[in-house]
Amino acid sequence: HGTRADTVLASISQSYLWDECNVFVLQQNMRLQPSETEFAQWLLSVGDGTAPTNPNQPENDDNEGEVISISDRFLMQPNGDPIQQITHAAYASYNGAKTSFEYLTEKTILTPRNETVDEINAYMLTQVPGESKEYLSYDTIGKADTVGPDYDTLYPAEYLNSLEYPGLPKHKITLKLGVPIMLLRNINQKEGLCNGSR
Repeated sequence: HGTRADTVLASISQSYLWDECNVFVLQQNMRLQPSETEFAQWLLSVGDGTAPTNPNQPENDDNEGEVISISDRFLMQPNGDPIQQITHAAYASYNGAKTSFEYLTEKTILTPRNETVDEINAYMLTQVPGESKEYLSYDTIGKADTVGPDYDTLYPAEYLNSLEYPGLPKHKITLKLGVPIMLLRNINQKEGLCNGSR
């Protein structure tokens, strides 16, 4: 293990080749479309605390802070099922299993709750043609010498299968042929089934 000074000396800027390098600085975000620039600027102003606030906020409002005004241009008007509406807005050109992998990886729907993610995933799964297959985790309760005879009644398998914890996989997963998935942990590195594989 090297020291911090060793790390700095090993960096590219300390190389004898550094004088031969040209440094280019990004001047414009090439992925940001001109139509999205206004939204990006508004989002930055929210993060900086400079976004316009609602001056007509009621005094008896339970909000501890000010309410940020959101322009109608950035809002979707409620029209039917909100899950269907948000997925169609994000994936306007989605056509089931024929959609390219690149198209799907360019889009993201962020939600504050995992339950909403599950609803969106379930809806998107219905949009892919074909038969779905359900996979269940192994759910046998192990017996130990210290466990009493009524252990099965204290913790039935149905109850244990209903528990959901962050970082642990759910009891049930539903898949269809052609639906992209991403692994969140290493399963078999020799086969390429590693964390982040799609």
